[in-house]
Amino acid sequence: MSLPSTDRSDLPPAWEVIEGIGVRWPIPPIRARRVATENRRSVRERPVAERQVDAVVELEWDGWTERFAVEYKSAGTPLQVDGAILQLRRFLVATPSTRPLVVAPFLKNELLDRLVSEGVSGIDLCGNMAITVPGRWLVVRSGAPNRFPASGTIKNVYRGRSSLIARALMLRGSYPSATAIANELGASDGVTLPTVSKVLASLEDELIVTRTAGIRVVQPDRLLDNLLANYRPPVARRSVRGKVSRTPALIERLRENADGAGIAYAVDAPERYTVLPSSDPVQRIYTRSIDALLRDVPVDAASRFPDVEVVETDDAAVFYRRVWGDGTFWMSPLQVYLQLAAGGKREQQAALPIRADLLAFKYQ
Repeated sequence: MSLPSTDRSDLPPAWEVIEGIGVRWPIPPIRARRVATENRRSVRERPVAERQVDAVVELEWDGWTERFAVEYKSAGTPLQVDGAILQLRRFLVATPSTRPLVVAPFLKNELLDRLVSEGVSGIDLCGNMAITVPGRWLVVRSGAPNRFPASGTIKNVYRGRSSLIARALMLRGSYPSATAIANELGASDGVTLPTVSKVLASLEDELIVTRTAGIRVVQPDRLLDNLLANYRPPVARRSVRGKVSRTPALIERLRENADGAGIAYAVDAPERYTVLPSSDPVQRIYTRSIDALLRDVPVDAASRFPDVEVVETDDAAVFYRRVWGDGTFWMSPLQVYLQLAAGGKREQQAALPIRADLLAFKYQ
């Protein structure tokens, strides 16, 4: 089922893909034979309401033949796959003995799993497939990489500056527009409107957000799980660990130093959001400049009993939506959750109450 190209711009037109079924598609142990195909002009050019399906094929395995209606989607996103399933089911109302089959350039493993759970088969142009006839067939082949990545998209919307858009949605749940997100993130975090639009398009394709009557998160659990799966601890340029006099005067001094130098800082304090038994006596503080934050603050780096660690980092996610309270800036509940949930068993247990609050959008 392989094609020679590795550039999505060379992806063959829809009619060529459809006509290749049963001719250029080796999908052992199954043999394919095309029964009917829409003419070249009609495939992907006629409105959906005027079109039936792209092709009908017969697949044979171990002496048993089944007929499948084929719907081809040029991107293979969850949103497109949903549309393909709907179109196939409309067609199959009149032909209940025919099985549904979705074809796309690339189908992720989770999409193949979902198709099988819906009783729908899927084949892509990269060598992945899941052919199912409930109670009779289940042939799965997966793991082949995407050879047709879409151009002009962000490789991973859950890392780097683009992840701030996903974080903003996770914390607020909805926005009136992409411009509102860009305005919130642009000045302080350097996120542009084109970046916001690309991230939203990706999240919409994944059925995580909807953009009808504003922008709204419809699967917050998936959004949070994806942020966690892609979480990486902040990269530290350097750190200072030692003992200080942790008093209200110190808190005020840190704030004055940060304000004077125009730098961000955030105190890592999970106990503000959850219960952490036997918490670390060392208070961690993240900042963009250790020298500026600790100006005129004596730190005994030789102490055997340190009570503070100051970490210097440029990771914007550490400081995003930090919370002001008790005269200082605290790390956001989302960042605290991700750090805990990516930790050991004790930390993961402590993260659960924060997760519940995040999914209920209690930190808006």
